[in-house]
Amino acid sequence: MILKVIGSIFFPPLIWFVYSYIKHLIECLYYPKGPVPLPFIGNTNLLRKKETCKEFVNLGKIYGDIFGFSIGSIRYVIVNNLEGIHEVLIKKGSQFSGRPRIIYWSRTMNSLINNDLNATFKVLRKITSSSLKIYAEGLVGMEKRAIEEYTHLNKKLLSLKGQAVSIKNMIELTTLNIICTILFNQRYEQDDDEFQNIIKYSNLSFKAFSASNLLSSIPWLRYFPTTASKYIQEIERLRDPILKRKLQEHRKSYDENNLRDITDALIKASIHLNAEKDSLIKVTDDNIQFILNDLILAGSETSSSTITWFIVYMLHYPEYQDKIFNEVIKVTSGNRYPCLNDRPLLHLLQATIHETLRLSSVAPLGLRHKAMENSTICDKPVLKGTLIITNLWSIHHDERYWKNPMSFYPERWLNETGEFDYKLGNAYIPFSGGPRACLGETLAKTELFVIISRLVTDFYFEKSVEEDLPRLDSFPGVTRSPYDFKVVVVSRS
Repeated sequence: MILKVIGSIFFPPLIWFVYSYIKHLIECLYYPKGPVPLPFIGNTNLLRKKETCKEFVNLGKIYGDIFGFSIGSIRYVIVNNLEGIHEVLIKKGSQFSGRPRIIYWSRTMNSLINNDLNATFKVLRKITSSSLKIYAEGLVGMEKRAIEEYTHLNKKLLSLKGQAVSIKNMIELTTLNIICTILFNQRYEQDDDEFQNIIKYSNLSFKAFSASNLLSSIPWLRYFPTTASKYIQEIERLRDPILKRKLQEHRKSYDENNLRDITDALIKASIHLNAEKDSLIKVTDDNIQFILNDLILAGSETSSSTITWFIVYMLHYPEYQDKIFNEVIKVTSGNRYPCLNDRPLLHLLQATIHETLRLSSVAPLGLRHKAMENSTICDKPVLKGTLIITNLWSIHHDERYWKNPMSFYPERWLNETGEFDYKLGNAYIPFSGGPRACLGETLAKTELFVIISRLVTDFYFEKSVEEDLPRLDSFPGVTRSPYDFKVVVVSRS
């Protein structure tokens, strides 16, 4: 009797698990060759030792540049080579422009980042693009905001008077404040409660993204208490009141002839679009709030990580600090900071920023893509609905495209006459590309130029005697962020 009861309880789930596993094995036959998945966990057992992007490179040496890989019960196609990534992002961008639906993140499908390339996406991208042009066309607004925020960072660094400091957090606060000023026309003090809540929900968002990705790929985990659900509840508690209040405040004081920031520009674009008689899609407040959220998350983390990586590389390769400084002094005559108009003359500085973006690859796997129709990648068949991961880190560190790719060597971006030439890096996609290219690329480049050019003009970075040189591998997460480290910031004046 007891055995019958036990059997009735455990036998049906066992049959279901066996059926699901066999079904998944059969599905794998329709994907490019890859490692055989284990029950329940797929191939995640192969991702325990190193960063995921690096593990994918190692697996590519076994299975080829394009291979199948299971995360839980979901089979992905991993693309490691330039030709394949170019097809996914650009050549066949519309065919691979979908996004996977993530458990617990259904509301974010109202956003720009998480929408498929559908009518809603096109409308949201249109109003976001037109809003960003306020700053992107002349770039005066963005440059001005970045300069203003740098003055606060400069004061903090000068106040240290040569003491070793953990600079990572200071850079994060600087870039987040720059984003807040261009979005909301408001700069925060570090101890401001609202600013602290923005910091908290931003950090939680990246943790939740990783956790919910795993949850979507291993569906049976949803029946157990998970950190993903807790993260998202806390994110919504912190985020939603802030963005809702910001939008309401802007609507109350909105003046079409006096646009103060990107929020105003989004309101203007949405009003005009919603007034069009033939418009099938209406932009809602929820859409605008999630666009603001996308810009906060995408604009702060990647820029802060890139600037921090720049400092890491300056500690490992200190000879470049004086080389860049001397170039800046030559262009500015030593009596002012560089401005955007000087950028074409600052060849080594531009080369160093590009090399930092290449070597660090702060968004190593980009965002996942979904095939919107049956297609191919480098002649390998890809079925509609297939999820695709483009390993940008791989092409940025591939000997087929770069000489000594693991080395920090800004000169690789200089031509025979010593001038910067971005065309020397054909396997270089730090901001993605095609229909899903980063809309804020121009703003990000402006921010990086302003902050980095001023840092090298004002300061020299030295290794702390308390620690070894910073690690060159990254902290685990969606982005490649350096591990925390201490640095001595020495004033040049």
